[in-house]
Amino acid sequence: MYKIRNDINENIQREEKVNRRFLLFTAFLVAVLFVIFFLFTEVYFNVLVEGDSMKPTLESGDVLTVNTLKDVEKGNIIIVDNHGKLIIKRAIAVGHDRVKIKDGYVFVNGKLLEEDYILKQGSTDNFAWGEEDYVLGANEVFYLGDNREDSSDSRIYGTCTLENVKGVVEDWSLNPSGIALFFHRFLNFTSGVNS
Repeated sequence: MYKIRNDINENIQREEKVNRRFLLFTAFLVAVLFVIFFLFTEVYFNVLVEGDSMKPTLESGDVLTVNTLKDVEKGNIIIVDNHGKLIIKRAIAVGHDRVKIKDGYVFVNGKLLEEDYILKQGSTDNFAWGEEDYVLGANEVFYLGDNREDSSDSRIYGTCTLENVKGVVEDWSLNPSGIALFFHRFLNFTSGVNS
């Protein structure tokens, strides 16, 4: 009789352990799915490049992953909300920088900007900008396309505020491979952006 009682207690304890493990696993799985859902709806989104203003860096049809929480730094490729239309450009200068376009070249804070990413050196026309320094406000971003001869950017639209920057393109999404490629493909919901 005593042995039967022990066996029953052991079986009950085993079942409780299995149930606890199952509940822990289920809670872990729900937490992971919640984090993934949050990341892919609130932090990251993909865009489809449409147009040639970011050549040779980007081609029309490229799909890129954008991080909405990343701070904008000089040289970043950014997504800008330009009066309700998303465009993709490169941040050339940010808060309090001085920008000057002279003889087809861009100067930031008095120094010639080294731009190995642009299609043609010395091809940055002033358009609406004079040859005087323009000093950005604390919250402003000056942006240009890499294909300066075929880009509508800050030279036409003026600067944008940080609030108008919808995100920074992740460097790993420019040429994804390995785990980055898996992550990039997982985020394959895209919205078009004009370059």
